Amino acid sequence: MDTRSPNKLSAYFIIILIWLCLACGFTVSLESVMPNNGYIHDNAAIRDSVVRLAKNMQRYYIYYKNFDEDAAVDYLNGLNNYIAREGGTAQNTPVVDIFGREVESDADYVDRGDVKTQINEENENFSLLSAKVPYPEELYSADYSELEDPSERRKLLSEALENYRNVENYLSAMHDLHFYLYDKRMGICIATNTEDIFDEKYYDYVEMSDNIFDEAFNGEALNLSFAKQNYICLISLPVAGLSQSMTDEINYTYRLYTVNKVISSMYLPVIFYVTGIILLLYILLNKRSELVSFRERIFGYYMQLPLTLKIISFIIIVMYFYRRMLYRNYTLSYLAASVNITGIAFRVLSAAAAFVIVIMGFEHVIKYFRRILCLNDEPEARLAESFLRDMSIAAKANEQLVMCFNVIIIVMWILPLFPLVLYASNAPAINAVFALCIYCLYCLVLWIVFKYINNTSKLKYYIREMANGNISVIPEEKGAFSKPINNLNHVNEGLRANLEEMIKSERLKTELITNVSHDLKTPLTSIINYLALLKALDIKDEQAKEYIDIANDKAKRLNVLIQDLFEASKLNSGQMKLEKMPSDVVSLLRQTLDELDYKITQSGIEFRVELPEHPIIINMDGQRMWRVFDNLLTNILKYSPKGTRGYINLQEFEEKVVITFKNISNYPLDFDGAELFERFKRGDVSRSTDGSGLGLSIAKSIVELHGGTLEIVIDGDLFKTIVTLYKEE
Repeated sequence: MDTRSPNKLSAYFIIILIWLCLACGFTVSLESVMPNNGYIHDNAAIRDSVVRLAKNMQRYYIYYKNFDEDAAVDYLNGLNNYIAREGGTAQNTPVVDIFGREVESDADYVDRGDVKTQINEENENFSLLSAKVPYPEELYSADYSELEDPSERRKLLSEALENYRNVENYLSAMHDLHFYLYDKRMGICIATNTEDIFDEKYYDYVEMSDNIFDEAFNGEALNLSFAKQNYICLISLPVAGLSQSMTDEINYTYRLYTVNKVISSMYLPVIFYVTGIILLLYILLNKRSELVSFRERIFGYYMQLPLTLKIISFIIIVMYFYRRMLYRNYTLSYLAASVNITGIAFRVLSAAAAFVIVIMGFEHVIKYFRRILCLNDEPEARLAESFLRDMSIAAKANEQLVMCFNVIIIVMWILPLFPLVLYASNAPAINAVFALCIYCLYCLVLWIVFKYINNTSKLKYYIREMANGNISVIPEEKGAFSKPINNLNHVNEGLRANLEEMIKSERLKTELITNVSHDLKTPLTSIINYLALLKALDIKDEQAKEYIDIANDKAKRLNVLIQDLFEASKLNSGQMKLEKMPSDVVSLLRQTLDELDYKITQSGIEFRVELPEHPIIINMDGQRMWRVFDNLLTNILKYSPKGTRGYINLQEFEEKVVITFKNISNYPLDFDGAELFERFKRGDVSRSTDGSGLGLSIAKSIVELHGGTLEIVIDGDLFKTIVTLYKEE
């Protein structure tokens, strides 16, 4: 049985346990000792109940101090009768009895719900009433006939009665808190809800001078309003007679004190640290290989994170724990007292993750110091490389808008970093994680937009370059929006393969022509020589002589064709080497005309030649250029009707020389002039004249080897050939 897997699992379990022990030790070491200020101060719910009681006492014993409920009820009933008698209506105002209770809804009054909740909901209404009516006893002191608006007075008095009654019921129903109100001027106890507040047992008590009563109510602080009346007020939290909700709050606060005492003690983190160190020593001594494997796996996952995220998270965590060490709190104690397992687990696991990130961060920094080139392995390095490549392509494509957009993307990526680090390092852990997630999502959106726009720009650039024939290989793209570019690359590869196949076929064709021409040249030379010997013999038979002359002419024509084929194949294969030297193009053209003078005379074509008198020196191969001129002049002689003119014109410019040959064609020119540059293409469709159909192709190749151009222009029957040669510095 293979025991390696169970051993590895047990080792991994112990490593995770070490990790959690160290995280727990670090977490509890940040917990501060909670000062025991008493149940009232340390429990928010109890403190709110005490403040609520003080507010209602301020209402009842200060604001309603001189308020006479019976007088108010009598006045309200009389006011209702007065309004009805004067033609008004009282149907929207409840009729109250002498006790200040609604006649039709008296049975429902006390049972309308929790008195404390009702009082809490009517705080705002009471504040509005007290702002309108500084002294509620004034509401029932004026004569009915003196009232400007009896309905408004009735409304205010009804609200005052209702608030008074609510406060009174609230105070009478209060059992969770005991109060004692003493008037120093009169020397008597004004009110209390217990037999003897000083002898009873209590958990905590508070005087009205305490700072929890600094809260403003009805325009002034609670403690100040009691002090102005020379009242001494005590509120206590008794041991006996508490409701279940208040008992739960007492138990929670006691549990909080106990838990904080344990967590904030110096012994608990020591226990966690010692346990973790003991387990770590055990792993180092017995399972070191598993520890190394686990560390390499975790570090491998960490290294896959973007460098930006690693730096930001490292800084945030360091600043967060530095702030926690400076400003400790009791959060863990509150979570433990509330038995909030989820919250405790989140804090421990967050500390554990932060612990790993910090350790990995320091190891990362050490790695960079050892080998700075390892930065090339980071996603940001690949991102920067991709960004620079895209910027280069945008510059080549002259896409200023895309370049500006890329710069804006980088700025938008960098700008939020500082406020993010500042916020996350001062926010709760859950908020910091949420902020990081939002930033990652923000960066993802920027990256998608960046890739879409740049890939679209690159696609346009590659299509244009392919159309111009300036690109051979399109780099393969990865990630989103890369499929169109990769598809274009496949098309480009297919075109290149077809082009290479065509070039290969053309090369094989050229080699075939060269080999055939070479193979035919030797026997053809022998045939021509033997025909010359036959002609030298004194043959009497005239018919035999005629046959020999015909054979000799055909052999010479075939020899010219083979030479043209051989020369054309050399030009196409790049095997022809030019022997350039400074030469006078004017003299060369005159020499060519002189050599063809006898043919010109026999042709009956009148040549008009316009050549400059001064020499024009061009660096060229004189023999090859003579072949060009000879071919163009021979074409004029072959394809021009007798009695017409041929024109030769040479123009000199600053950087070039343009030589124009013009003649009238003997055949209809119903095709594109560029077709005549194709091999074996002839203007004489019937092919009844001498010629191989290679002359213009050879001439064009020779001119292009000299860096010039050869063009054909057809205008009706006018055939024009333009040779452009450039002067070299």
